[in-house]
Amino acid sequence: MPDCSRRCGVGIEAAGHTRWFERVLAELGHELWIGDAAQIRAAMVRKQKTDARDAAHVLQLLVEERFPRIWRPSLEGRDLRQLVWLRHKLVCMHNAVGNQLHALAMGEGVCRKKQLFTKKGRALHKLQTLVCRLKGKHEH
Repeated sequence: MPDCSRRCGVGIEAAGHTRWFERVLAELGHELWIGDAAQIRAAMVRKQKTDARDAAHVLQLLVEERFPRIWRPSLEGRDLRQLVWLRHKLVCMHNAVGNQLHALAMGEGVCRKKQLFTKKGRALHKLQTLVCRLKGKHEH
């Protein structure tokens, strides 16, 4: 088995879904370099594209220190960005639901504008709902 105790860099073309691979390499003490796929391809002599030729070309670029490395944030930074993006999506969904509820309330004749979602507005809505139910029972 090869000696894996030395720290080394691994270079690959940019592709999606490599976080798991980067984590494995980090656990082993190695570094993953992501290269700009277009620049890697542009630096290659025009031949038929195969995985073996691509791998040899990436190795050649790494050895010659011409590998077109792209900047990537740290794993922790990417995790934080993912959480911020998730929060942004949740806020957008919250606003969309609020707008839909407001439109429904306006369709029912309740026009409270921004007060619709305050404690007083929600209490007034409950009271109106109760009154409507009571009226419905008395009509029968």
